[in-house]
Amino acid sequence: MDFTHRKLEKVAGEQDLMLSLCLETEDLYLESVPVLSLLFQDVNTGLDNML
Repeated sequence: MDFTHRKLEKVAGEQDLMLSLCLETEDLYLESVPVLSLLFQDVNTGLDNML
């Protein structure tokens, strides 16, 4: 295996890692959106009750 081939494999591995990290981040984001919207509803309700 020559240097170029090893370099290409290394880059491909890094791209796989980046892609999986992006997908994990997206999953976390999608899971957290409903939670955040509920939190904001609670805050808004609390503010309305205070006024």
